[in-house]
Amino acid sequence: MTCHIIGFGPAGIYAALQCLELGIKPIILERGKPVEERIKDISAIHKKQFIDSDSNYCFGEGGAGTYSDGKLYTRSNKRGDIQKVLDVLIQHGANENIGYEAHPHIGTNKLPKLIEAMRKTIIEHGGEIHFQTKLIDFEIADGKIQKNHYRKSWLMVCSACNSGNWTFCKRHLLSIAQKKYFNRGKTICHRS
Repeated sequence: MTCHIIGFGPAGIYAALQCLELGIKPIILERGKPVEERIKDISAIHKKQFIDSDSNYCFGEGGAGTYSDGKLYTRSNKRGDIQKVLDVLIQHGANENIGYEAHPHIGTNKLPKLIEAMRKTIIEHGGEIHFQTKLIDFEIADGKIQKNHYRKSWLMVCSACNSGNWTFCKRHLLSIAQKKYFNRGKTICHRS
């Protein structure tokens, strides 16, 4: 069984890791670049005043927070298993103190390496990640996704964040009457 994940920010990364735990092969489509290439595009913003619309502070591996200050927090009232998230970060190289500090902080200089390590774990355990691949649309017939349209595989999970306002799901899939912009990271599943 496979699960296609759209976006490789925090929600997409953890969705892929959860799929692996459940014995499901994650196939991730990410419109941006891997962290080691993305940093060059971020540098070009400052040095050349050039913005790559698919690889910048907002888009690319790790999502919008990858090149922020590295603080870990949630505004969610339904926090879920935060300790599990912290444990995964520690397993991938974060300092163990994030597991018990009241205001954990990884650091911007360390976060990209953690994201890279998480990617390697996903690939080593059978997942696929397709960078510079943007979902544009998909077709639905008989209540099932039949075909994806993407630039440069089919959909099961959209992992969008504040900067991911390009991501939307057709009203047939989610019974939404109009384009829906997500204001927080969400994972939307569709079973076929």
